[in-house]
Amino acid sequence: MSAPAAHEYAAAPRICRNCSAALSGPFCAQCGQQDIDYHRSFHHLFHDLLENVFHFEGKFFVTVAWLLTKPGRLTLEFLAGRRASQLNPLRFYIFVSVLFFLGLSLLNHGHLVDFDRQQVNRLQGELTGPTAGAAAKTAPPGKVHTKITINRDSALGRSLVAKLQSGELTLSDIWEKLEHRVPTLLFLGVPLFALLLKILYLRSGRFYVEHLIFSLHLHTWAFLVCMVGTGYLKLAGLGPDWLETLCGWALALWGLGYLFRSFRVIYGEGRIRTACKIGLLGLVHSFALLSVALLLLAGTVAWLAAE
Repeated sequence: MSAPAAHEYAAAPRICRNCSAALSGPFCAQCGQQDIDYHRSFHHLFHDLLENVFHFEGKFFVTVAWLLTKPGRLTLEFLAGRRASQLNPLRFYIFVSVLFFLGLSLLNHGHLVDFDRQQVNRLQGELTGPTAGAAAKTAPPGKVHTKITINRDSALGRSLVAKLQSGELTLSDIWEKLEHRVPTLLFLGVPLFALLLKILYLRSGRFYVEHLIFSLHLHTWAFLVCMVGTGYLKLAGLGPDWLETLCGWALALWGLGYLFRSFRVIYGEGRIRTACKIGLLGLVHSFALLSVALLLLAGTVAWLAAE
């Protein structure tokens, strides 16, 4: 919101309404609260609101443009202290990730992944029936079957089977609960990725927080690329098959080139060394995320069986 004019402070010295410290400008030097008088007309408040909205939009589009077109620059500018023209990395990540998952949910009828829920629920008979193993082996062609088994020797296993048999719980219910864990899993991947960067670039002299800023920017970039790239691929899909394939390869190659350039800009190492570290980082990070995903899966199923 817009700050009071300078002559107002000269004419009438004010104190902070939050901590009572003397004010020498539009912000309190002690607590940081902005000196705004809300006892004003709706016209002034609406003007302030519009100013803040367009200010946010301006910073948002500048940040997006830098992130997509200048690999590594956004991180370097932030670490150098030139942050006034860009969004806070954490807020930027949260805002873009919310847009990403909202868009994905709208495209898939309220779900992150669109598939036939009824077909999944047919698996319950194979999981909970007394002859589940035999049923899976003798299933006729076209019948859905699974190799997943439930340990009925444990209390949680018996409770899970009882809920599935009674219909109190379905496999679709379990899947929806797991879908809700996906944003959490990806969010946990951000600090985990930064930790791996800290280990791989231990000699760079950078603090963990600096790696975390880079990790936030890279993950935000990935969300943006998925959103924008999906749109272009859908448009290409309206044409011949080769056009969609060509666009897919072009997007993948551009993404790899962007990652490679980003790492070189931030850490300044040679091409071969950078490529090797990106490959190693991708493998280790994928394995770590898979491990966390399995823990979330086990915890979610155990919680549903016990509640």
